[in-house]
Amino acid sequence: QDYSREEDTVAPFKLRDLKLGPEKGKQGFYPCADFSIKTWKGSTKTLPFPSFLLASRNYYNTAWSLRSHRRLKNVVALVEWVPDRDRLAMSTEVLPLSKTAEDELGRIFQMFDLDGSNSLDYDEVIQVLKALDVDVSDGKRDSLLAMLDTDGDGHVDKEELKLGLRRQCLYHIQEGRFYVIVSLREAEDL
Repeated sequence: QDYSREEDTVAPFKLRDLKLGPEKGKQGFYPCADFSIKTWKGSTKTLPFPSFLLASRNYYNTAWSLRSHRRLKNVVALVEWVPDRDRLAMSTEVLPLSKTAEDELGRIFQMFDLDGSNSLDYDEVIQVLKALDVDVSDGKRDSLLAMLDTDGDGHVDKEELKLGLRRQCLYHIQEGRFYVIVSLREAEDL
């Protein structure tokens, strides 16, 4: 089987189209959640990537998965793309947690709930966030706690922490900011 990719040509992006939000077919990007590959037994299932992760058709064209076997290119560049800085906002997208992630969250929550109150005081929440590798520097601490403590009672229960993780607010994901996987040839021309 010949897996050569030398015949692939790069379709350039039109700058005027990059000023718009992502539209299927417009910029040459598609959601990573649409990515699948053809195997000898059929196509693979797609993975639930977040909506801000996109792939360039120059990296991998979705039509290839239906026609032939192709060697996947290594990801060599991830481009941050913001079509309109004025439209950036904190993400409101709520993603599901896997069963494994929920079980792990429950275990971590119990480990840090030192007084057994089924809620965490702010000092305990900070320790959980540090364990999750979240930036809790002084400038971000108060805003993170306010985002998590949705009922304003001065404590964070397991459901509030779970919602914060599902909303991705701990990692400051923004609507209007995208990350695009591009091919090496594209990256050389950026």
